[in-house]
Amino acid sequence: MRRIAPGIGALLLAIVTACTAPAPPGAERTTASAPAGTPASLALRGQVEVAHSPGTQDVVAEVRRQAAARCPTGFIIRSLHTGTPTPGEITARLLPFEAVVDCTPPA
Repeated sequence: MRRIAPGIGALLLAIVTACTAPAPPGAERTTASAPAGTPASLALRGQVEVAHSPGTQDVVAEVRRQAAARCPTGFIIRSLHTGTPTPGEITARLLPFEAVVDCTPPA
């Protein structure tokens, strides 16, 4: 039992460290190399619970909600793709999506 406690502590420390580490470049925001005054690009990925079949209406609403939270000065949706749900996602009524959004600079 005494040997297990330090192992569990080290495992918890590794998990906390991994969760608090910064995201790798390009994971969600890709603004590091953008010069001042140019729109920032966001890559949004996730799942949406489908309330209206086939779900595209729900996906667009979710992308707009996330983009508005990240781009207070406005945004343009460059691309939006829905993926093929897995059997587990179909049962849970989830639809995966990927979108690219450009934040517009303030006027």
